[in-house]
Amino acid sequence: MKKLLFETTKKSYFDMLCVRLSLLPALMSRRRPPRLAEGETGGRKPGFIKVFAMVRQARYYTGTIFTRSLFIIYTVLFVLAVGCTATKPLEEEHSISADRIVKRLEANRRKVKSFVGKGTIIVITKEVNTRSSFQVETKRPDSLKVSFFGPFGIDLAYSLISQKDFQFYDVINNKYYKGKIRPGIIKDLMKINVPYDELMDAVTGSVNLTSKLQIEPAANLKDDGTYELIYPDSVNNTLSTIVLDAQNLHIIKYLISDLSGKVFYQADYDGFRKVDDVYLPFNISINDKANDQKLRIEYRNVELNKLNDKLKLDIPDDAQVTEL
Repeated sequence: MKKLLFETTKKSYFDMLCVRLSLLPALMSRRRPPRLAEGETGGRKPGFIKVFAMVRQARYYTGTIFTRSLFIIYTVLFVLAVGCTATKPLEEEHSISADRIVKRLEANRRKVKSFVGKGTIIVITKEVNTRSSFQVETKRPDSLKVSFFGPFGIDLAYSLISQKDFQFYDVINNKYYKGKIRPGIIKDLMKINVPYDELMDAVTGSVNLTSKLQIEPAANLKDDGTYELIYPDSVNNTLSTIVLDAQNLHIIKYLISDLSGKVFYQADYDGFRKVDDVYLPFNISINDKANDQKLRIEYRNVELNKLNDKLKLDIPDDAQVTEL
């Protein structure tokens, strides 16, 4: 046995555990040592016999407890060894199936038909630095309603935007504005310069990957536990980088940079919660360096796919109407 155990030390730790586990049944099958027959002294005095028997019993029970302890210890080590080796294939699968990951992410995004979120929005630009309570409602494919509230829940303004037209109601001054969507109108309404489609994705904490479904990205599994999908754009000379948490495949960062790696747009997502079988970020931060503006959204609660009616604004009859 000593020779066998000596040889196993040259093998892997996993093999050594298997060898020792195979020996445990033999160790555990030891029978209880026979007791001296009644009246049998073996030439010893009766007092000595009692002491001798107690020692033999103690040795037996000590050996049994020790053997069982070894069994438990090696079993735990065996399970840990198997568990550690089981995590590697998941990482390897991520590295070779980037296209599957992208399709899965886009499928999850499309599960959201309607979105209602309540929380706080912070907008920082050259012109404004404002913080407000707000509620956002979206109904795909093209309706976005944003309500702004002041202290104590006082209504400040409502905006309803689609791909074709917009409405805006200034509650404080009782003024109603409406017109067709044109460049710059979202900046006038929301105080942030962003195209309609990007605004829809920004407020819902998603990244539209429709244009990337047929493109094979460069994929990197990083040492920090993140997974990168990199898409080069030769037309605009840019790189789009999607950073995922490798364990759960949540998008935690979206970057747009030039070919040298200088980032001019960055979106960060965290505080993920599960809402109706979809994991959503409740904290969204956007740093648009190209337009010198920042957006921060912190949601308190979110509802998905609960809107049935068409989004609309309730405008008082005495509101002053202006066509823009």
